[in-house]
Amino acid sequence: MKNSTISKENNIFDLVRSKCNIVDVVSHYVKLTQKGRNYVGLCPFHDDKNLGNFSVSPEKQIFNCFACNTKGDALTFVKKIENISYLDAAKKICEIEGITIPELDNISYKKIDPKLEKAYEILSDISNFYSLSLFQSKEGEKALEYLHKRGLSDEIIRKFSIGYSLNDGTKIIDFLTKEKKYSLQDIDLTGIIDLKNNSLSDKNHGRIAFSIKNEEGKVVGFSCRIFGEMKSESKYVNTPSTIAFNKSSILYNFSEAQYNARKVNYIYVLEGFMDVIACYRAGETSCVALMGTAFTKEHLEFLKSLGVEIRICLDLDNPGQIGDKRIVDMLEKEHISYLLVDNDVDFKYKDCDEIITNLGAERLKKYLNTLIDLPRWMINYFKKTTDLSNIINKQKMVEYFAKYISRGDVLAEYYLHLVADATGLSENSIINTVNELKDKTIEPVEKSYEKIEPVSNKQIVSNLTKINLKERRLLNLESQVLYYLLKEKDARIEFISKMNCFYSKNFEDLYNLILSYLQDVDESESIEIGELIKYIEKTENKDKNKLLDILNRIDKLKVRDPYSRETIDELITSIKKELALLTINQSNDELISKLADNPDSNAEILELLSSKIHKKAQLVESRRKSNGNNQTKKKVD
Repeated sequence: MKNSTISKENNIFDLVRSKCNIVDVVSHYVKLTQKGRNYVGLCPFHDDKNLGNFSVSPEKQIFNCFACNTKGDALTFVKKIENISYLDAAKKICEIEGITIPELDNISYKKIDPKLEKAYEILSDISNFYSLSLFQSKEGEKALEYLHKRGLSDEIIRKFSIGYSLNDGTKIIDFLTKEKKYSLQDIDLTGIIDLKNNSLSDKNHGRIAFSIKNEEGKVVGFSCRIFGEMKSESKYVNTPSTIAFNKSSILYNFSEAQYNARKVNYIYVLEGFMDVIACYRAGETSCVALMGTAFTKEHLEFLKSLGVEIRICLDLDNPGQIGDKRIVDMLEKEHISYLLVDNDVDFKYKDCDEIITNLGAERLKKYLNTLIDLPRWMINYFKKTTDLSNIINKQKMVEYFAKYISRGDVLAEYYLHLVADATGLSENSIINTVNELKDKTIEPVEKSYEKIEPVSNKQIVSNLTKINLKERRLLNLESQVLYYLLKEKDARIEFISKMNCFYSKNFEDLYNLILSYLQDVDESESIEIGELIKYIEKTENKDKNKLLDILNRIDKLKVRDPYSRETIDELITSIKKELALLTINQSNDELISKLADNPDSNAEILELLSSKIHKKAQLVESRRKSNGNNQTKKKVD
């Protein structure tokens, strides 16, 4: 975990916090006067003239300056005022309070990179400049008006360090070089300019700027949003990867939420920073958000260090629900306690920001506090992300819930009813399937939701001569889908929500490797094939050489149409039709075989049944060809 303390250090710092009194610590540096339940004084972090700006709460063990927005606990205060590390601040507090913690002497920090420290310093000045531009410039008035219309008060705006980047992107560069005396090389460390390409204007110009902070509360980057009439531009401009900023190792608002989480013993994981702000407006302050990336091992370590219950609440659309499940997978492997916010809702809005905007704070609070366990959440998950009109997906859902239905406890019957209702299968057929599965090895929970095998290859072998042509047609369709999945992020989202499986075992194995790879990287529009190959080469998959060969062939595939959502939808529809034909043929052949093996069977009935099945297959094939010709004709027209 980059630039962060390990769990052992966090535990010792927590011990220091628990043993000290923040009023005693702050009084060592600032003259404080009691005012009600709190203490007030002049803020030591800016030229303060108002005694009411700086407040220390003995109840909450925090300090806060309402003028310069500097805040934190005793450790943060000493670190800032002495300009030292957390470790040295902890030792200083022990000295002030007369506390003895021998373990502190066994911890040492590596020397912080001077360039990194310089980047932090400049980023803080940029954030302050953005804040002044929002509140004190004529140009910032429209941006402030926009934020107010979005429901953000001045207090919220200041708390979350939201500002505005002036439309003339050279003004902030002049401020940093002429007034603050930073070199262009130093400013380049922050990512707001591109010195290499001689771009010396602020990339964020004309946008509302949300400051992003690391776990220590230092500004490390910005996410900057358009507003008003700027419809033709990208919605967000984000700080690129820099010496200070790696969005895969950042949880938005963690620096603040970690203290609140330890008080309430839980923390919400959300999808975006506007969701965090929405929850804060609704009174829920223990919230963090991902930075537009998949959940990573670094994120896991941050949450693990808190020792609290994780409450998972990504967006209610399909990608968000899939993201929820992957977080669950990682938490279960680490045996971390979690619950999920109920995804069976009676409204159309997909995230906390939309909920509070359209339904209000009370409805958002009710939504956040409706928590369920994984099995009940999975029922809703299957409904949202899986086509349950497909018999194969119904079977997969039954297989997933077999472990819960077979337990024989009070909830087993409840799960049985839920699965029967969701799939349309009878409870007796579900119980029979569950009983058949008892002697089989069921896949682990973390894999079963994403690995679907519509038809077993072994089951197909006996019919291979009869369906060889159809199978080739199916594999051709699947190879085209794989090509688009490698090239387009939108294709992956569409496929996961509507199909999420392959008939070919090789394609399925390759697909699962791609999904695993995407969990470990910052997913972009297209996948870097070279990096994916390196990833597969490092795996222990016994068939990786074969899969790498398939990957190379798929990457070089010549497809007829450029990617569009309609293209992927047509391919998925065609694949489902081919799967249905294969399944029908397989079932019919098995029935004929059973009748033929029965000496009491009536030859006439057998002959009639075989004839009808043959005619039905001809009819389906005829319709398929007709549909194909119509589509071809449409394309020609």
